[in-house]
Amino acid sequence: MWHVWPEMYTVKGDQAVANGDVDLAIEFYQRSLTLDPDYLLAYLHLGNIYFRKHQFDLAAVNYQKALALKPQRVEIRIALANTYLAMGDIEKSIQCIETVIESSLEQVPILPKAFSVLASAIQKKGDIAASNHYRTTALMMESISQRRLSN
Repeated sequence: MWHVWPEMYTVKGDQAVANGDVDLAIEFYQRSLTLDPDYLLAYLHLGNIYFRKHQFDLAAVNYQKALALKPQRVEIRIALANTYLAMGDIEKSIQCIETVIESSLEQVPILPKAFSVLASAIQKKGDIAASNHYRTTALMMESISQRRLSN
């Protein structure tokens, strides 16, 4: 008897994305979740597709499910923060990024992106001076990260 694994549908979903058929990709990723409701990669791919389609509510739902499975994954929080920002929910975006920054102080490569998203959220609130401060911090962190990688 032949067994179907959720990864098989994910590969088909990835192929559909590469061919430009995101609606078919969504079907494949959803099928993988019927086989394994805790399949993190499917939630991430769905979140990314819905974000690109500007269906931010669906992107947020999928990123939240991914985050529930792996709360320590800061890239999921950053994606969720960007989604909240796109939805206009600046406070939730800032909360997500503050959590990333607090939990990632030792992970310098993550921090530039986190500070950049925070700067965008603060700018939307109208605080240009604070936004510029966080953008400068992001640039400094990026420089530190690049130096660490080159050593």
